[in-house]
Amino acid sequence: MEKYFSKFLSINLPDGTKKQLRFRGKTEKEATEKMLRAKIEHEKGLLILNSKTLFNKWVDEWLEVYKKPKQGAHTYKMTKSIMQNVFVSEIGNMKIEEIKTSHLQKCLNKRSDKSQSNINKAYTAIKDCFDKAEINGLIQRNVIKGIEKPRGTKGQRRALTPAERQIFFKVVPKHNFGFFYAIMLGCGLRPGEVRALTWNEIQSDCIHVKSAIKKDTKEIGVPKSKAGIRIIPTPDWLQKIIATQQIRNVGFVFGGTAPISEKRLTKAWHSFHRLMDIEGGAKTYRNEVIVHSPIVGQDLTPYYLRHTYATNLAENGIDIKTAQYLLGHSDISMTAQIYTHVTPKMLDAAKEKIKNFPQ
Repeated sequence: MEKYFSKFLSINLPDGTKKQLRFRGKTEKEATEKMLRAKIEHEKGLLILNSKTLFNKWVDEWLEVYKKPKQGAHTYKMTKSIMQNVFVSEIGNMKIEEIKTSHLQKCLNKRSDKSQSNINKAYTAIKDCFDKAEINGLIQRNVIKGIEKPRGTKGQRRALTPAERQIFFKVVPKHNFGFFYAIMLGCGLRPGEVRALTWNEIQSDCIHVKSAIKKDTKEIGVPKSKAGIRIIPTPDWLQKIIATQQIRNVGFVFGGTAPISEKRLTKAWHSFHRLMDIEGGAKTYRNEVIVHSPIVGQDLTPYYLRHTYATNLAENGIDIKTAQYLLGHSDISMTAQIYTHVTPKMLDAAKEKIKNFPQ
């Protein structure tokens, strides 16, 4: 019977208990070398998670165990990117026990030129990461306590101007995806909701929103939230456009047997926006725009069409609860952000009502 030599190493687990590891070798030297290598790995936090584990190793574990099973593909990708760009790139090679509140604060402070939403997401991610580290016994004191979120920039979408709306409607019949963007403006749908539309969900006077394409995937599921399932009345001008479409009995409205890809839709918007630019007076040379239109904003994105729809609701006196339903917002505070913005049209309407106030 072949003889083996054994060496033992006692290590402390994150929960405070001890564990004895056994290393075998054909010679005492071989067993000792295995034990010493394991001891070094343990001290570096590579053998088993402990307070000496490098922060980047813990982030990988946290993402795999706590985020990947629960988050959708797009959200998980975003969380992973935020952790890498904001924290791992700065303090990834530090041991968890070495990280202090000031280290995390400095990482967040560098995001002060980003949107408040971006900063909030980074804060939420790092808080959960250290909360789970505390639960797993990797840290004795949770250094996330005392972190202050810096004040970021507040990005603001806007509605199309009256001049931009006129140009928009001129371009709609000239562009292959004009119908797509007409639905976004006329019903306030998200791009992923329009991509998922089938012909039997478009009626003469309304659109049934039942599903959406999840961002960065080809997966069809429910809209952004259950509140996204809704029936939206169509304005008269959109009903006329619908009547001109070659309606099929089956398939997706945009894409046939499969919905159009996000990549194709991105290209479509670039060409649609370019056509608006030219229609608005942009100067071209050899088919390239050399001077942009003075009345068509270069900041326009498809989501501005949805914001325009929301603004239309507010300007036309649609109450906030109804607007919440039509926009598919699960949280009324999202709707309120639009409704608390007073437009010139709303102010003019208020002036007319104020004139008739009793003495």
